[in-house]
Amino acid sequence: MSINWRVPVGFLLAPAAPCAIYVLTMAAIAGQWNGAVFIFWALTAPSIGTSLAIALPIYLLLNRYWKVRLIECLLGGAGTALLLNLVLFLVIAYAFPERGYSAGDSGGDTIVNGKYTQHGMVQVALGVIQSMFFGATIGICFWFIALYRPVTKRA
Repeated sequence: MSINWRVPVGFLLAPAAPCAIYVLTMAAIAGQWNGAVFIFWALTAPSIGTSLAIALPIYLLLNRYWKVRLIECLLGGAGTALLLNLVLFLVIAYAFPERGYSAGDSGGDTIVNGKYTQHGMVQVALGVIQSMFFGATIGICFWFIALYRPVTKRA
């Protein structure tokens, strides 16, 4: 059985493009270029770790029992981000049960007396949706790097 060398390369390189696009866009909008390289690596390193820890076993399982196509990579990336958000939420909830109060970002308190406010729930939902979109873009990049085969016409 031969292994496709593009698969491990895909897991290592797929997070780089979405992270770079995000960092360059945010730096251009804010006009702050000083920390762009640091933010790039602060996004890319955990994304690669998450890809190897969560997405690689999902890929191996799917590859064994299913044909891995673009839709599976897209849903796998979004699902990986959702799973990571769930794990982080549970770790924070059990590690810090007495959170008390959290001054909100963009318009209000997020946690009061250890419970999420309505604004807090919206902020959490938006964060999860954003990370799922980010995970889906990483999945698409993985598909292009590792699995895409251009169709060639035969004369």
